[in-house]
Amino acid sequence: MSDFYFDPKAFTTISNTLEDAAKGLDGLASGAPNGTDAGLMTGVISSMLAQVMASAAAVSSVLAASAGTAAEAQRYYTRVDADQAASLEKIHKEMQR
Repeated sequence: MSDFYFDPKAFTTISNTLEDAAKGLDGLASGAPNGTDAGLMTGVISSMLAQVMASAAAVSSVLAASAGTAAEAQRYYTRVDADQAASLEKIHKEMQR
């Protein structure tokens, strides 16, 4: 039998880290300037800032979705691991007969 072992709690760590990153990125939005006064370059700077904010929102959304995927992976892994352990136990009992 393989010596492979994966601690399902690692999924929780991954999920929490991704969720914290998403929340942190969302929290930065409140610190963005409301208006830009850059003289002749105001339009360009405002447009660039809007693009950065849209990109940050997209990254935050992906991070949050990834956190959910990691949590779902933990549930799946735990269920499949338990099912396989039960199957192996049944095989072991049958072999002892």
